[in-house]
Amino acid sequence: MLSDEVRNAIALKRFSLISPILNGQVNNRWEYYVQISSTPIEMPYYGIRKYAPKTIESWYCDYMRGGLDALKPGYRADKGSSRKIDAELAEKILEVKKAYPKAPNTVIYDKLIEDGIVKEGQISLTTLYRFLNSSNCKNIQETEEKKEIKRFAHQYINELWYGDVMYGPYIQEGRKKKPTYLMAYIDDASRLVLHGEFYYTQNFEALRHSFKEAVLKRGIPALLYTDYTEELTMPKDFHNADQYPVLPEKHRHSFC
Repeated sequence: MLSDEVRNAIALKRFSLISPILNGQVNNRWEYYVQISSTPIEMPYYGIRKYAPKTIESWYCDYMRGGLDALKPGYRADKGSSRKIDAELAEKILEVKKAYPKAPNTVIYDKLIEDGIVKEGQISLTTLYRFLNSSNCKNIQETEEKKEIKRFAHQYINELWYGDVMYGPYIQEGRKKKPTYLMAYIDDASRLVLHGEFYYTQNFEALRHSFKEAVLKRGIPALLYTDYTEELTMPKDFHNADQYPVLPEKHRHSFC
C-alpha cells in the first residue's frame, strides 16, 4: 500500500502535467495529450515510463471531478457508497432492514430475493454487507434497540420494580439438604435493590412476604414486573391489594 506521502507526490506530478490546460495555455487538448505522451515521464514511485494520451486525458477529467485528491492513486469518487446500489434500491433495502432490524444480513439478502426486490446475482452478499454496515444503516438497529430499552426505562423511582428468583445454596438440616431461593426486587430508575431474602420455598407465600417487606421499606410501586408464573402456583386474588397491608398513597414515590 502506498504511503500518503507517495500518493501526494504522484498527484502533484500528474497535476503539473495537466496544469497548462487548467491555466488556459493549451488551445487543443488532444494535441497536448499526444505531445506529452510522446516522451517518457518520470513518475514518483513508478519510475520512468510512457503514458498513453487517454491516460493523460483521464487525469484531467479526474481533476475536474474531484480536485487534487482525485489524482491520487486508489481514489474513488463514490467512496462510502455502493456502486451497485442506487438510491431507489437503497430505500427498499432500508425498508426491509427496518422491518427486521435484528435479522442477520444473510436473512435480509434472502428476503430481498424472495420479495423480488433484487434478482439473484444482481448484487453480491458482500455488497449488501458493505451497504448495511455503513454508518446510516447501523443507526437503524441502534434506534430500534433504544426503543426497546425505553419501554422499560422509567424516569422516577417507584414507577417500575423488577422482581426475580434465584436458586440459592443448600442448607444442611440433619441428614437432609434443603434448597433455598433468593427473592429480590430492584427499582428500574435508581437500580436500587429494594429487598432481598432467602426462602425455603418459591411459592405464593414467599412472594407475598418478600413483596410486603419491599413495600414497607421503599413504598408502593406503580408497576411490578416479574417472571411468568403458572396460574396454579400464583392465585388470582394476588391482584386484590386490600388483603395485604401496604403504605399510604403519599409514600408511593418515596424511599424510607
